Amino acid sequence: MDPFPPGKAPSGPSALDLQQAHEQLWFDDDPNENAGFFAGDGSRPGLKICGERGEVRSDFGHNRRQYKFFGPTYDDDLMRTALYNILPKWNSSSYCLAGQNCQNFADALRNEYAQLGGQTHGATGSW
Repeated sequence: MDPFPPGKAPSGPSALDLQQAHEQLWFDDDPNENAGFFAGDGSRPGLKICGERGEVRSDFGHNRRQYKFFGPTYDDDLMRTALYNILPKWNSSSYCLAGQNCQNFADALRNEYAQLGGQTHGATGSW
């Protein structure tokens, strides 16, 4: 699903991705480098459930040790390319808890990685 413009809401049940977890990309070759999709710019908590400006950024105030890692691992260089490719769409979209959230961003990132021919490795990646 392509990100929807600021102030718009997703349509249909397939647009929802509402697991009780935050998905964040953490690079293995640089443990401090990470990216995820958030409501607002990080200067304050994102207070709106839907319609606030979204931003792809590091998880300010949190570090790698505060996350649980599972699933496959990815090639960091190719994942950076995937991130670069989807960044303009996501940074120009609004955040919406139901359908335009960190999990939808992570899905889009994994899909772009796969489109680039990326392969997953092992069973201990990150989310």
